Amino acid sequence: MNAGTLRIAHVPDSNPPRFRVLRASDLKEAEAVELTPPVEVSVEGREEGLPRQLQWYLEEFLSYPFSPRTEQAERVLNALRGWGRDTFTLLFGSGRAGARLLSRRHA
Repeated sequence: MNAGTLRIAHVPDSNPPRFRVLRASDLKEAEAVELTPPVEVSVEGREEGLPRQLQWYLEEFLSYPFSPRTEQAERVLNALRGWGRDTFTLLFGSGRAGARLLSRRHA
């Protein structure tokens, strides 16, 4: 594994599920954080959560990629972007231990 490699690992038996960032080169790890599960992420205008809507987007959208499905697809992508941004911020945001692991200055 590359010395600059970071790994996101699930904390076993954590309830609610928690994750931590580990640096491969020295096995230093950040404090564990609770992440929002994708099933709890809503998609605007839809009853189903992100996983089901993402499945629709990947499996069905291209069979008819026209309005009004394009609007639904955009809402799915917006929800996915938001969840990804929030997850990244929780793991690596300013002041987070995960952010410090990104820097070799804090070895």
